[in-house]
Amino acid sequence: MEILKNLKLFISGSLEEERTKARAKELEFCFLTLIFSDMLGIPNPYLPFIIDLIPCTGKKFRWWTQKLAEHKSVIFHKSGEIGEVL
Repeated sequence: MEILKNLKLFISGSLEEERTKARAKELEFCFLTLIFSDMLGIPNPYLPFIIDLIPCTGKKFRWWTQKLAEHKSVIFHKSGEIGEVL
């Protein structure tokens, strides 16, 4: 009985770790979108404060642009499905 309980805790813990990593990546994407929002044409009133963060996030810029392209493709794909239904 104790073994099954420990196994259940182990599996739930590993699943929680995966969800936490996915959530951290999503928050990182949102944070980088806030930092690079000026590049998207979205005015950012906090730009004077954010300029100091840009050198620290330069390594993640390529990852962010790839992730942004994935988000766009999902949006276009879903909008195409909606258009077919209508």
